[in-house]
Amino acid sequence: MESLIIAIVAAAAMWFAINRGRQIKARRAARAAETAGTMPRLGEPGTMTRKQIEALRANSFEPAADWSREEAALMLDGLGYARAVLAAATGRRNHDVETQNRVFAFVMRDDAIREYVRTERPAEPLPRDATFEQVAAFVRRTVG
Repeated sequence: MESLIIAIVAAAAMWFAINRGRQIKARRAARAAETAGTMPRLGEPGTMTRKQIEALRANSFEPAADWSREEAALMLDGLGYARAVLAAATGRRNHDVETQNRVFAFVMRDDAIREYVRTERPAEPLPRDATFEQVAAFVRRTVG
C-alpha cells in the first residue's frame, strides 16, 4: 500500500513537471512570436515633433506618445516607400488602406528593407535594385 502511494505521488510530480515544462516552452514561443518581425526602438522615446504627429495623422496613423523622432521619420519614410513600390509594381496609385498596410507591414517587418528605407530614404523614381524587387515581388504575390 505504501509503495502504491509513493508511485502515485511520483507520477503526479512527473506530470506537474512535464506540464510546467510545456507551459514554459509555450510562453517562450509566444514571446518569440511577438518580437519576431517587429521594429526595434530607435532614438529617445517621446521626442516626436508636432510636424511628424500631423504627418502621421494625415496618413491615418495614431502616433503613440512615446515614439521618437527617428521612429516617426522611419514610419513616414516606410509608408512612402511602400506606396511608391506598390504604385510602380501595379501601375496604379490609388490602393485601399488594407493593401497599403500589408505592404507597409512587409517593409517594416524585414530588418534589411527597414534599414534600407531608414538610411537610403529612396525618392521617386525608385531605384530598381534588389530591395525594390523584393518588395515588388511581395506586391505581385499579394495584390496581383
